[in-house]
Amino acid sequence: MICIFTTRLRCFVTLLFLFILTITYPQKVLWEKTYGGLHADYLFDMQPTPDYGFILAGSSVSDVGASKSDKKVGVMDYWLWKMSETGKLEWQRSFGGDGTDKLNSIVVTADGGILLGGTSNSTKSFAKTEDAFGGYDFWVVRLDPFGAILWQKTYGGLSEDSVSKIIQTSDGGFLIGGTSSSNKLFDPATQDIKPNAKSENTNGNLDFWLLKIDASGVLEWQKTLGGKYADILKTVAQTPDGDYVVAGSSNSPISGDKTHKGFGLFDYWVLKLTQEGEILWQQTFGGEADDQLQDLVITKDSGILLAGNSNSPASDSKEKSNKNNSTDIWVLQLDKNGEQQWQNTYNLNQYTLLTNSVKSDKNSFVLGGYTQKNNIDKKEKGTVNSDYFVIKIDSLGETKWKKEIGSSGRDVLSKIVETRDGGYVLAGTSNGKVTKDKQSANQGLEDFWIVKLLDEDKDKKAKRLIEAYPNPTNDVTNVLVGFDFDEGTATMVDIVGRQLQHFKIYSRTVPLSLKGLPIGIYLITIKTNKGSETVKILKGN
Repeated sequence: MICIFTTRLRCFVTLLFLFILTITYPQKVLWEKTYGGLHADYLFDMQPTPDYGFILAGSSVSDVGASKSDKKVGVMDYWLWKMSETGKLEWQRSFGGDGTDKLNSIVVTADGGILLGGTSNSTKSFAKTEDAFGGYDFWVVRLDPFGAILWQKTYGGLSEDSVSKIIQTSDGGFLIGGTSSSNKLFDPATQDIKPNAKSENTNGNLDFWLLKIDASGVLEWQKTLGGKYADILKTVAQTPDGDYVVAGSSNSPISGDKTHKGFGLFDYWVLKLTQEGEILWQQTFGGEADDQLQDLVITKDSGILLAGNSNSPASDSKEKSNKNNSTDIWVLQLDKNGEQQWQNTYNLNQYTLLTNSVKSDKNSFVLGGYTQKNNIDKKEKGTVNSDYFVIKIDSLGETKWKKEIGSSGRDVLSKIVETRDGGYVLAGTSNGKVTKDKQSANQGLEDFWIVKLLDEDKDKKAKRLIEAYPNPTNDVTNVLVGFDFDEGTATMVDIVGRQLQHFKIYSRTVPLSLKGLPIGIYLITIKTNKGSETVKILKGN
């Protein structure tokens, strides 16, 4: 009997060990970097670039100094930082007017350029070429692949209009999602709606506001959605069928566009819209307290993963109660028709605040944000510190692993990007000194803090030496060189070997125009002092 008991005990201990190992599998920090000026710099978004690097986007109140090379022109300016895959600076740009310009969202466009979307109260001044409509407006700026301005537009009303998220749409245009308290704005002379001004009145004190623009910034349509109180848009996405999903938080009852009653202080509110902005369906999810939606992911089967923060106890709508009145992550999986499939709650500390979610390998998901806790050091009594966190879950919401990364200061994660070598880059804002995981010195009061994390739970993905993006293409492509070099050339030939272009190259991103060439296959050969590779380009209609 003792032998049997001992054997069973060993089996139990072994299984328990394997379970713990699965949940806390160590994820290695490969490198981390700190960038900033001498004052405050806040990171709000990050996007991968086709050359394996990243664009860091945020706003700065710093003047020239430390990592910042451009002079501040207003209260706060847009600040972009282009870095390589290893965190090396390639270029930086600062844009602003005479007021406050807060850069919230960026898109790396299909032609390799960049679209910036943020909120501005600047007048026509410095980099801003159009006057404001009212308090704060949408300010959208289109850049080429190297950060030069191609065009810019201001959209808004007389009150407060704030951009949350921009995406590029399947037709080559863009959908801009934000929140507005403005009513429609007439031109006094003509009594028509002013160009690029808000064309619909608000339903309540805050509404979702959506703008569809073409590739040149021309406004195609706009839509105001909301109930009688506050409806705050956080994110937008396009589904495989070409329609849109928009989501945020609402405390409106049934009123205006809102057809479902509320559950608590704020609830998740998600809508599916046609390509013209008409409502197909909507859903409201929540508990009796405060539920703030932050992000969504479109799944491989056209479902929708909703992710945000909740301090609601268990109820008919919310299955799990929060621990010790904490604020936790609350995730719901919906099918393509908006019907709930499962939900789960995740917690690391007293306050676990989600800011970003991404789809990972094999339909897994990665949840990111920051964990907040009061400082227990008597010398710093009253301060609040926080760490980045990452939680990986499977397609049914079960936790695969979790990781906290931070300094002794306040570290607020804004964005996670999955890299092509099997890891993740985490980007946010930190005021921490060299402590714990942070080994790069702070530059000012608040800085951009970037961490490269290897997911040891999956294999590294092979990276090709030469790629092209987009490919196939109709007009322009970018050839991406996957290694450093000192000097080189690019040569384009058609399928029968006739040379069409030949020129010297100076960077790892090589823009190429196929405008005027017939439909077909073209070969681009990159020759450098470090090697030679060829990539095939398919030109379509």
